[in-house]
Amino acid sequence: MKITKLKNFGKYGVAITDISYPFKSSEISEIRQLLIDELVVTFPKINYSEKQLWELGNAIGKVHTWGRKAGEVTPGWTGYTDDEGRTLYPGLDKVTGRKRKDENSFEGLITGVSTVLNWHCNELPALNSPNYVTLQGVTGTKGTLTQVCEMVDQFESENDIEKEHMRKLNMLWGVVTSEKYFIMPELKSASKDAIGIDIGAVPYTAEHWTTGVNQTEEEIEHFKKTGESLKGYTGGSDDMDILQKPLITKLANGKEGVHFSPAQVMDISNYNLSGDERLFQESKYFSPDYKPSDGFLQLRDYIIKEYVQDKFIYSHEWQDGDIMIMNQTVCIHRRANADGSVKVDFKLLAQRLLNRVEFII
Repeated sequence: MKITKLKNFGKYGVAITDISYPFKSSEISEIRQLLIDELVVTFPKINYSEKQLWELGNAIGKVHTWGRKAGEVTPGWTGYTDDEGRTLYPGLDKVTGRKRKDENSFEGLITGVSTVLNWHCNELPALNSPNYVTLQGVTGTKGTLTQVCEMVDQFESENDIEKEHMRKLNMLWGVVTSEKYFIMPELKSASKDAIGIDIGAVPYTAEHWTTGVNQTEEEIEHFKKTGESLKGYTGGSDDMDILQKPLITKLANGKEGVHFSPAQVMDISNYNLSGDERLFQESKYFSPDYKPSDGFLQLRDYIIKEYVQDKFIYSHEWQDGDIMIMNQTVCIHRRANADGSVKVDFKLLAQRLLNRVEFII
């Protein structure tokens, strides 16, 4: 393998070329260690198939399958299937604005439909969320960026008193509904004109939206009739589980970094400030008019100002055939245009196709 450093990502990030296929265990071990040490690894123009990408994820870590199993038929599944509709690669999803052949729903994850995708990482309502996400450019990716911000370098520069203070903080994770920080602002409310989520002219169907959130038939029918949020719908903070996680995470490479997302961290926790993780399975933990504490708002402003800086942000300029694997514990990421603006034209998203796999190392 040939390994080169990425530019403009603090002390971190590498690109790899000349990787063997079928995979060699020695190279996979080296890639796994590079991901731990470097946070982001790219594979420019490697042109793997979706099967090879899935194999790569399974070789490096434990792929998060979202409960899918190979060979099962799952309506609304956003991955690849055979001619009979059976799942081929559990855990591999499409990210695209393309519509299905029936024109009533979309092929890929909802993130591929929204024209705005703000800074975020993946935090499921569970304590073992995947700590790495893989994206593969398939077609129509030129002209778009995936930007990654690392939060290790800046924490290292904090003074000892501030470090100790931050180490004692636990954060409450859910979904921030503020227009400024919401992950996909235009998908925030149910459409009045169609069953689904309002993205302007194109509705996102209830069946497709429920993929991966384990809705009952009764809940789906309720949503179809009323347009009210489903349990697990990330557009509302009053109908979902809340995670508590420490603000500061120690990585396998010995470094410490900030685990924070402006779109998902809702407040500072008043519970169990010993660094433990906790899941609050309370559907009404936050009311719709909940107001975060002043201390949290000050902390969020500080992190955005001091941590989300250009010198800590790597902008991957997509070419079809690229693969990018990034840490999503001490890194956040977002989609952007080539000029850095964040609202991407829907026509481009309808042509753009990426594959996505998450795994745990």
